[in-house]
Amino acid sequence: MAVIGVITNEGLSKTINAANQQGWNINPTHFAISATKGDLNSSRDGESTNETWYEAPITSRRVISENSIEFVCNIPPNATTEDMDIGEVYLYGSVSEDDNIPAEEPFLLALGQPSNALTYYFEGSISLRLVVTLTNINISELFEFKYENTLDIDDHNMDADAHPKLISAIAQWVKGLGNALLRNGQLLSGGSLHVSQPIGDDIKLRADAAAIYINGAVLYVPQTAEPISASHNATFKFGVWVDNSGAENVGGSELTSPDASVKWGLDYAQDNVGDFYPVYTVSNGKLLEEEALLSDEAKELVAQIVRYDVDAHGDYAVNGLDVRLHEFNTDVDGDLTDPLKDSTTFVISSGRAHVGGREIDLRHDKRSRFKNNAVTYLTQGERIAFHPNNDPDKNTNRLDLDFGPVYQIEVVYGEVSLRNKKIIRTTEGIDQLGVSAVTSIEKIYIGSGESEVIFEEGTHWDFLGNQESNSTIKWRSVDGVPGPQDSYYVDLNHNEEITHAVSISGDRKAIEIQKSFTTDETPDGLETSLVPGTEVQIDYQWRVPRIDRLYLNKDGELIMKRGVSSPFAKPASPALPDNVLSLAEIYHTWWEEPDVKRDGVKVVHMSDLNKMQQSIVDLYDLVSLERLKNDTSRQAPSATHGLFVDPMLDDDMRDRGLESNLTSNKVDGIEQIAQINPAREELVLPINMKPNSLNTSKETKPWTLDYQHTVLIDKGRPVEQVEKTGSMKVNPYSAFKPIPAKMTLIPAVDIWTESKIELKDGPPLNSTVVNHGVYGFKFRGNVTSQKVGSTSRAAEFLRELDVEFTLEGMLEGEGIQALTFDGDVLPVVSIDGSTPTIADASGVLKGKFKIPKETYPAGRKAVTVKGTGIGGSEPTEAEASFTGKGTITTEEWQTKFSGGFQRWDPLAQTFTLNESHFISGVDIKITKRGAKQLVLQLRNTTVGIPDKTLAEVRVNADELIEYDSGLYASKEDPLIDGKPQSYSKPEDYGWTRLTFDPTYIEAGQEYAFVVLTDDADHEMAIAELGGVNEKQKVITEQAYQIGVMLSSSNATTWTPHQKADLTFRLLRAEFTSLEKEINFGEFEVEKLSDLMVAGGAIRPSDKSNIKINFTTEENVTYELDENVPFRLPNSFTGKVNVSARLSSDSHYRSPLMWPEALMMIGSQASKALYCTRTFMTGAAESTLRVTFEGQFKGDASVQVFYAVDPSASNITWIEMTSPDEKALGIDRTEYTYTKENFEHTSTQIKLVLNGSALNRPVVSNLRAMAF
Repeated sequence: MAVIGVITNEGLSKTINAANQQGWNINPTHFAISATKGDLNSSRDGESTNETWYEAPITSRRVISENSIEFVCNIPPNATTEDMDIGEVYLYGSVSEDDNIPAEEPFLLALGQPSNALTYYFEGSISLRLVVTLTNINISELFEFKYENTLDIDDHNMDADAHPKLISAIAQWVKGLGNALLRNGQLLSGGSLHVSQPIGDDIKLRADAAAIYINGAVLYVPQTAEPISASHNATFKFGVWVDNSGAENVGGSELTSPDASVKWGLDYAQDNVGDFYPVYTVSNGKLLEEEALLSDEAKELVAQIVRYDVDAHGDYAVNGLDVRLHEFNTDVDGDLTDPLKDSTTFVISSGRAHVGGREIDLRHDKRSRFKNNAVTYLTQGERIAFHPNNDPDKNTNRLDLDFGPVYQIEVVYGEVSLRNKKIIRTTEGIDQLGVSAVTSIEKIYIGSGESEVIFEEGTHWDFLGNQESNSTIKWRSVDGVPGPQDSYYVDLNHNEEITHAVSISGDRKAIEIQKSFTTDETPDGLETSLVPGTEVQIDYQWRVPRIDRLYLNKDGELIMKRGVSSPFAKPASPALPDNVLSLAEIYHTWWEEPDVKRDGVKVVHMSDLNKMQQSIVDLYDLVSLERLKNDTSRQAPSATHGLFVDPMLDDDMRDRGLESNLTSNKVDGIEQIAQINPAREELVLPINMKPNSLNTSKETKPWTLDYQHTVLIDKGRPVEQVEKTGSMKVNPYSAFKPIPAKMTLIPAVDIWTESKIELKDGPPLNSTVVNHGVYGFKFRGNVTSQKVGSTSRAAEFLRELDVEFTLEGMLEGEGIQALTFDGDVLPVVSIDGSTPTIADASGVLKGKFKIPKETYPAGRKAVTVKGTGIGGSEPTEAEASFTGKGTITTEEWQTKFSGGFQRWDPLAQTFTLNESHFISGVDIKITKRGAKQLVLQLRNTTVGIPDKTLAEVRVNADELIEYDSGLYASKEDPLIDGKPQSYSKPEDYGWTRLTFDPTYIEAGQEYAFVVLTDDADHEMAIAELGGVNEKQKVITEQAYQIGVMLSSSNATTWTPHQKADLTFRLLRAEFTSLEKEINFGEFEVEKLSDLMVAGGAIRPSDKSNIKINFTTEENVTYELDENVPFRLPNSFTGKVNVSARLSSDSHYRSPLMWPEALMMIGSQASKALYCTRTFMTGAAESTLRVTFEGQFKGDASVQVFYAVDPSASNITWIEMTSPDEKALGIDRTEYTYTKENFEHTSTQIKLVLNGSALNRPVVSNLRAMAF
């Protein structure tokens, strides 16, 4: 019978001490047998043994491996008088430093327990074999054994469970090797998942048997006994649940025992116990393509590759992933709750993409159906002139509507003719006509034909109008009128609801009104009709155009992002979350099938680039030839005398000098120059945009939901390393140059720039531009162009702006020696405009500087400050970044301050997370506190080395908690609501909590927190592999394995400490509310027609939303997204209240807005002009024709003029009228103006655009030709 034995701590200690002596000086003496079984624990000693019933000599000893010894004892017959249980076996030994010195009192060297229940029968005998293993000690090399009958065995067999510490070490080796090659949840064989077709709202899942790797063990999962039900409309993880609680696990609680209970299940199942490990992702009943599972040790290398891939290429498709329309259903009269009746289906071809640095492989074409969810708008009171259709074959009259496609007719009122209405005169002579809203009485009469008598208004009767919802007449007291109770007839017209006689036209652009119909007020069921030449008033709903975007996220899910629909503006493409790949823009006009425009970025191979280059060369050749042909046709005396075209790409084809002269002199009352919208290639009315900062309180922190700090839980595990085996100086190399001050700019980002256009003739023109979204279906994002034509050149400059700054970390009483902006020294004044102040007792100094106008090109500028120093000390320095341009990346918003000029001695700890989080701080343990401040920074990394600073916090020495092991190490840390109490009260357990603003970090990317100081005494707790922790236990494994500790003497060359980590706990922001309203205050506006909030934002998920609300004094609210222009239906003057509503569906995800947001208040001009350049029209008499495409609704219009003599100092302009019109499509018409007998050799064309906030004129593709 084998006995599992462990050497006691006392025995191990004395064995190690004996290693320094010559020979083996530990002498096993005897065995003792007990019937009672205790804990098989190495901490036991002679006082913790149970009562024994027999002592036996050692009968045999032998070496069975390099670090294991077998001891054997025999219990002879009749050693007792009754049968006895064998619960524990004790091996005693003694120590002697010399063979001639008597041994000390025996001590408990080892103890063991039988592997199975064992009984000694007194009439028989029994032999016990105890195997003792010494971990990490090679007995054969260190010791010489003094015992008899030594046996040398080559082929020996060791009990695998001989010593828990050995098993733990082996298990850790296995886990380390496994994690280097595999990842938790990785299938080794089997495990295919089968997803059924939807059954109602559910699907069934069935998984095959599998071998799967979990925490150092290969587990065998049986196939699902019964199909598992899940929601068809949800996204969830499918994997294995592992219950390790009931399994024997001598390798450590964090390891998985091969005997653990394991079964397939869903991540959200509530009835499962243990830990969940995902294997598959299922979304909307579809199995998403799984990504490669990586080991923890491989993540660091992969993270660098991912970072390079994202920085260099962004999100892109390698091949395939083309989107095409499969089916479009829009039954607007049907049941819209049925997605099949109002939905669009797309087919996405198979292919491969890199999204957020992760490879997504769609191996098969995927068909996805999305509900249309069209937005409708109610147009009320639209008036249309009615002219009857004289076609006898048609029984309806068609009235075209201004908007469409029409979704539903709400109500229609029209003027109806009512004939032969019989009335009985009352005694009083005041008669009700029996109808309401009479518009005219055609005649009142009696009789017919030659006997007809007509009564005249004003002579026989008077119309009293509507009284008590009834039209009334009063008879005069004259001869010949009908008497009381006499009957007479009335022919009249009146307004009446005729909705029942109206239907929507087949093309949904108009309504069809029956030529004749009955109404509630028609006498005797006679049919009536509308009165020709009158107006019909209609309330109807119509579907508003919208742009949607189909994109692929990092999990391989296809998501449709709905755009913003507005009845007053062209639709805008929706903003997408970070790290997604847009596949297509879906243009819904609802007139017909949606237009699918693929906008996904796709890899272009070098061979394709070579072909493209050759094509560009060929294109230049063709353009050159075409120019020569056009030049020849203009100069040759042929049918075409002159030609001018302007595709409205830029201002090259217009005469800006003449336009400036006309508007400055207010010719014809016009003060504005029409503006070209290059994104849509259109000429529009200009909008005077004025920026207003929404950060009236001068916040420096980003706006998020309300939050509190809590220890970060990543994939179910806290990101922490709480062991302490020693400490390390923060500044071990004693670098004493002052740490740079933290410099905060208000604002640090400005999205407003000024455009300066240099003209050949005349002074420069300055205009304000906003490089953000534009209206319409041709939206292509931000437009930044550098004009290089011969006429003008536009360049963007930073606008004149006061920038306030706050310096933290200056020396008390220190002033500013110099402040530079983009390398230039700028004057600095205090906030109130006086001489700069000096730093206060806390080292804080505030001031401001002014960016001069039209001096610095738009871009990212360095702002540096050099202090004066105090008493000959080194001056304090600081550096920050100011960014002024139209498009600002998330990284530029986050890195608004940098580390400064000098290098110091920092400590750092890297980490890589499995999920994206808002990091908000770090808990650390300060083992020795110095006298100066401590700085903690959150940084991203480049090739594993800390790089740009994303967040920073500075604390004075008196705010640090000095950790005392004697005070805190033994303190109980009870669980409160399932979490250690130290999570919420870190200071009670010796933790120093350092917090900063929530900073969003991406999953799978490596980051680091860096601690630095210019103090020589600050020390931090660390944990080192092989060290002894505060509970006197040897650290045999690295508790924190997703990062390393780094130290440096210059913050450039870093030394990684692979076997050590800082003692820390990473914190995240836990958002205590899921909604928050931020009120920015009231603003005065004048003739407000356009709105836009320009600023930076982060939406970590589709459910993280930011909505901007503008509320007028009339309590009318407009809702819009940031960076999306919004048109008001009518211009407004007065006060508007601006607020933002942040919302999320998770307490760990929040939308974020940076405080540099600007409110763009726009006032559109009601009139503006455009002038072409002069072009030749030939010497002979010709015909001048001007053609363009336009859109003019309501009061929007355009006037066309030609110049009689463009060279004259005072040009005479002749208006062209009566254009020919040709419909080109929905909302687009081609207009052609013609002037016969044109006798001038040259001319210019002037366009005057007129419009309002609701109706805005649009002109494109201008052509003028003399022939």
